[in-house]
Amino acid sequence: MAPLGIELPRAMINTLLSRAQDLAPSFAQQDISNTLWAVASMRVAVPPPVLAALMQRCMDIVDSLSPQGLANITWAIAVLRGSYP
Repeated sequence: MAPLGIELPRAMINTLLSRAQDLAPSFAQQDISNTLWAVASMRVAVPPPVLAALMQRCMDIVDSLSPQGLANITWAIAVLRGSYP
């Protein structure tokens, strides 16, 4: 993640991902959509427990997603799938 030549320290990324995992159960649709979009945009390896928490929240609220939220989440999942075997 360095389009502007700025490389975030892995420790910072891990801290943000850990916080996202902790908050995932309380995320509203905009929160989960934005978080998944940001994680996918970072193009970093996401620990499986973090990804599992985010995906579980998607499943919990899938019926209430707006079209934009659904599109953002679907895009993020497609990008994240490309990052993993």
